[in-house]
Amino acid sequence: MSAFKESTEKFLISSENSSSSKSVVYKYKNTNDLIVCAVTAPGLLYLYKPIIHMEDFVSVSSFNVNGKVYELFAVFDGHRGKDARTGIKKGVAKECVSYLPKIIKKNLKINNTDIKGLLTKSFEEANKEHFLKDLIKFPENVGSTAILMLKIDKKIYIANLGDSRAVICKKGKTYFETKDCDWTKSSEQKRIGINKNKLTYDLKTVYGNKKFILNGKFLNGEKWNIGTSRSFGDYHFKLDSNNPPVTAKPCIDSFTIDEDMKLIIIASDGIWKNDKGLLSDHYISKFIEIAKKQTSQNGEVCLEITCKEFVRWCMIDQLKLGYKNHGDNISLIAIGVLNGKSKKEWFRDIKNWKGKYGNSDLISMDPHDAVQNDYYDFSDSEDCKIDFIKLKIVKQ
Repeated sequence: MSAFKESTEKFLISSENSSSSKSVVYKYKNTNDLIVCAVTAPGLLYLYKPIIHMEDFVSVSSFNVNGKVYELFAVFDGHRGKDARTGIKKGVAKECVSYLPKIIKKNLKINNTDIKGLLTKSFEEANKEHFLKDLIKFPENVGSTAILMLKIDKKIYIANLGDSRAVICKKGKTYFETKDCDWTKSSEQKRIGINKNKLTYDLKTVYGNKKFILNGKFLNGEKWNIGTSRSFGDYHFKLDSNNPPVTAKPCIDSFTIDEDMKLIIIASDGIWKNDKGLLSDHYISKFIEIAKKQTSQNGEVCLEITCKEFVRWCMIDQLKLGYKNHGDNISLIAIGVLNGKSKKEWFRDIKNWKGKYGNSDLISMDPHDAVQNDYYDFSDSEDCKIDFIKLKIVKQ
């Protein structure tokens, strides 16, 4: 099988009362028994002002190792990768696009029998030997989440590092979704022994004893806070420790593809995060609703338009509807599993699906009917909300 061939096309996402998001759609050929489309789009903030610095990236590739074909799909959502003073970009997420697949391929040549172990080793190796080694290229507050799917014949492995999400769909419903790795999850709190009654995590490091404090949905360090509990980079929360509060060990699940597994969506939290309690099934239902409106006889064209319109709804309409108080950058990969069908037949099956919330006003409401408000939530601040005067700060 030949490697995937990628082509890109720029397009604008906009509405009558917003700035435009200069977005990109990625199209892929030679995908064998798959149909694949990806979109990246700089988000729109409150009052629909664009986010200037784009830190969401996708990686889609196919490669052969020792006679076996591997297909890789990944979304990387970076944070704080641009110096506000100098404007210099120092992002972990962009580096992940080429570096992580390279490490995975290298390890596959050594041992391809334990894929879960291999992915864990590859993630931790990339983090320790690359992203935490060069604090000039990757400053202490710069990092990235990752969500990655590796397909081997009929087997898929999903590795999650952070709060992006992968959703497997069967018959129009969510069959599986990754769990966000953030500080609101009791499992992540338990991992380092903190909870609502014990907010502080003490860590012995080469720089002395450090304290990290649970503060709502954030973990506060001495100079920075962080919402995700697993990531690449973010040296400030790792400090060369063997037991850091923020880890690069991914959560991994595996599945065997069957006839009902037709659609897999991998996307950054710019798709999924909302303030109205919408679930993954709400978004899958919206995706299906958009798909039903497509009339082209070309399955690839239908999927491309559906992805574009779905991203536009997540970015703009949710702001208008009040589902979100602020926007975020977005990256999305839609993977259709053909199971021997043509792309046209596959898309027809998707159109025939009925989403779990297909009749919900939450996804069908006209944004023009929504009441706008002038509230913006600044809670995702880089500044800590706790006084750390008594804590010793050691300069790097």
